[in-house]
Amino acid sequence: MSYQELNNPSDLFFAIGDAILAAGLGVSVGNYDDFSGEVSDATVLIEIEGTGPALRGNDGRHGHQVSVTLHAVVARWRKHSTLEAVNLATCLERLVKDNRWGLPGVQCGVPEDQHSAPSMFQVGDGGYNAWGTRFTQWISLGKPFMDDPEVKGLPLVAYAWEVTSLDDPAQYKPIGEALP
Repeated sequence: MSYQELNNPSDLFFAIGDAILAAGLGVSVGNYDDFSGEVSDATVLIEIEGTGPALRGNDGRHGHQVSVTLHAVVARWRKHSTLEAVNLATCLERLVKDNRWGLPGVQCGVPEDQHSAPSMFQVGDGGYNAWGTRFTQWISLGKPFMDDPEVKGLPLVAYAWEVTSLDDPAQYKPIGEALP
C-alpha cells in the first residue's frame, strides 16, 4: 500500500493500521482512544502519544517527531494470554523496524528508539493482557516549501540571519541578487 502524501499526523495512524492488517497477523486494529475495554480475541490498539517539533525536511516541510505505541491486547480466555501478548508485541517489533508504512521516504523516516514492555493495559478489567511496542518516527507534513507558487522554479536563497521567517517566500532572493 502506498500513499501519495503525508498531510496530517492522522495519515501516519491510518498507514500503520493498514500495514498491520496487511501483515496477516490475524488481529483486529483499533484506535486507542476509542477502546471500550472489551477484547474478543486479539487486537492492536494504535496510540499516538504525542508529537514535537523536529528538523525540517530537505524540501522545507515542517518536521515533527511522533511518539507511537502499538498495544498488543490479547483476551485472557486464551490459554497463555500473557505470552501471546509478548509474542504479538515481538511480531509488531519486526513489522515496525525500518517501516515507513508506504509513505514517501522524503516525508517519513524509519522508526527509532523502539522497545516493548508490559502495557498499561497489562491486566485489563475486560479480561485481557497486553504488551506495548513503543517507537518514535520523524514525519514532515504538507507540500514542499518550494512548491509555493510564489517561489516555484526560481533559484532562491535566504540567509537565516537576515530573515525573520523562513516560511515567508517574500524574504527569499534570487541567487544572483543574494550573492556579493
